[in-house]
Amino acid sequence: MFEGPDRVPVRHSVLPGARMRHGEKLKRLLEEFPQDVKRLGLPMPQREGDERSSYGDHWGVTWRATETGEWLGVPVGHPLEDISALSHHHWPDPLKEGDWEAVEKAIAEDKHEHYLLGDGGNLFEVFQWLRGYENALCDLVAGEPHAELILDKITDYNIKKVRRFGELGVDAMGFGDDWGTQQDLIINPALWRKFFKPRYKRMFDAARSYEAFVHFHSDGSITKIIRDLMELGVNVLNPQLPVMDLDWLSKELKGKVAVRGGLDRQNVLPFGTPEEVRRHVREVFHAFGSKAGGWIGDGELNADVPLENARAMFEAIRNLM
Repeated sequence: MFEGPDRVPVRHSVLPGARMRHGEKLKRLLEEFPQDVKRLGLPMPQREGDERSSYGDHWGVTWRATETGEWLGVPVGHPLEDISALSHHHWPDPLKEGDWEAVEKAIAEDKHEHYLLGDGGNLFEVFQWLRGYENALCDLVAGEPHAELILDKITDYNIKKVRRFGELGVDAMGFGDDWGTQQDLIINPALWRKFFKPRYKRMFDAARSYEAFVHFHSDGSITKIIRDLMELGVNVLNPQLPVMDLDWLSKELKGKVAVRGGLDRQNVLPFGTPEEVRRHVREVFHAFGSKAGGWIGDGELNADVPLENARAMFEAIRNLM
């Protein structure tokens, strides 16, 4: 983790909107600055729906696209919104429904050229999608027993995925939940520690049993659980840096937990000049990285990021060491 890499590793985080806006020019740019990290998702079947605007996923959640080029859309149909549906809800099995042949083929074709990151899944977000956001939060505050059951089902599902990815020999497992608003944690930290911390521990421990590193993504201000994540053994954190105190985070994380990206995708990447982008890359690198390692070069590209800023980001990452 901190063994002196020959360069800062790169990962591409490109949303569909960026590909739609920039097309072949973006494709050529990504080929010029190839990534070292490859994420392996698990293709899952979709339930029947209107392909133009909505679809149903393997959890039974209905999604609707609200603008061209977005990632998933917005969940508009929650199968457990009426909790009476819990008794007969279909719980997916990733081992039976996922396209593992495609994953195995991708690993074989990679020939160890990349650091392979298996998809460990989400917990809080799937809980919201199943129950609906307001219901999910009310369940936690009220300490509803069915919340425990649903969260355990999701955790068990993720652990099955983790174990299969582990058997296939990936280098790391990527988990993620957006836990923060722009100002603070979404729920009381005590509720987070009661409902989620022990379940994350189960998932992370499963990953480590295969000697895989643990990556965790979370948008928003999550300072109140940073030390909990470190205690749980997160090796690589992908936070939304601009909504937190960079100096505090640097003191907490540098040399202990690697940071992936975190570049400002709300202001600097879309609206800054190329020189401001380059300066921002250097600032974030020095906050978390050194010649020993500690930072993975990554900045999310969406339709609002000019191609010249994307190039400035990749060039700055290449020139860091």
